[in-house]
Amino acid sequence: MQIPSFTVQMIPLGDPLHGIFYKCIQVFGMSLLATEAFPNDRLVWVATIAAEYLDNNEDGLPDDAAVNAALANGHASMLLTQSESESMAVGQNPKLDYMQHKQPQGANESTPNGSLGRGDASLEEVLHLIQNGGYGPAHPNLDPGNSNTYNLLTDAMDIARSGRFKIPPVPYPAAAWYSYDDASCDYACMAVEYFYWGLTTLLGGQGDFRASRCREIQNEWKPCTKAQFQTTDTKLYALLTNPAYNLPTRLPDGRYR
Repeated sequence: MQIPSFTVQMIPLGDPLHGIFYKCIQVFGMSLLATEAFPNDRLVWVATIAAEYLDNNEDGLPDDAAVNAALANGHASMLLTQSESESMAVGQNPKLDYMQHKQPQGANESTPNGSLGRGDASLEEVLHLIQNGGYGPAHPNLDPGNSNTYNLLTDAMDIARSGRFKIPPVPYPAAAWYSYDDASCDYACMAVEYFYWGLTTLLGGQGDFRASRCREIQNEWKPCTKAQFQTTDTKLYALLTNPAYNLPTRLPDGRYR
């Protein structure tokens, strides 16, 4: 296993992925695959965020070997495209069927030196892939599962949503502090979003990062500072701070040292 170099590698002729993607970076057990039009600096940026999540103490090794192995075994890949239409065409290609876990991200969602809430979605999209392909398989209590699978994560979510809802209620109960309302997002999808809100809030990436962020996300997530999160969502806070799961303790900042 090598320390990520962040050198953009061209996908050679003869590789089954050539023609779908043109360049890539490998970050431990994750692949970051980009189309020809996806800018190199944005590819490096997203790869750096991935490295910081997986090696949060930046000692050159993944913080959790089981998580990294799960990502590698499932061929977990970020699919980086220039546009939504390109993303849809790439995502439907049967040559990608061997990837058990893949996460799209567009060039307009990737802003080098950007940050959460300021036009950059890398902290969210990369985390979604790592949860689905790494944390979940390695630690069942962090697995978003499906509509018939429940664990500590989903139990906490049911409390945060003030009920066990297979589809978002309209409206949410007044007591809910997590109220994501995308009707296309099923129960497992809701758990993925919930994990993202909890971990990034714990790491200071929401209201602690920028006070106005609290107003912007009230329709989805109310405990927007770490202090509010700790006192409001005690079950998720306890889950995410349990050292058994080797979760990040520092928000990625785009500088892997």
